[in-house]
Amino acid sequence: MMTRTETANSIRLELPHAFLCMGVESDIVDFDEDGCEVREEYVLIGQICTEEGHRGHGYARRLLREAIAVAGERWAHLPLRLAVEPLDVETDAHQLVAFYESEGFEVVEAGDVVVMER
Repeated sequence: MMTRTETANSIRLELPHAFLCMGVESDIVDFDEDGCEVREEYVLIGQICTEEGHRGHGYARRLLREAIAVAGERWAHLPLRLAVEPLDVETDAHQLVAFYESEGFEVVEAGDVVVMER
């Protein structure tokens, strides 16, 4: 059974062996003619974690699909982003990118950390 914990600008989705956190973030992208910051808002999936020994059973995919649905309901006007950054040496970044691409995300920035958006 999936549980959902919400605050004003964040949501945590949890399964017995995995969890996902996401929330509204903003970055300074420019300054206007008066010197005021121009910010870009987006929903950031900050972390998807599946306990070792329970990987490969669809927990992350289930959480990600629910996150996409929830973000679409709650923050439909904002893009959905994530950063591909393996949390351990056993996790391959290329496989993570392929996983997220299979769920409709596209690479928008490639470097040490790959940023993807849907």
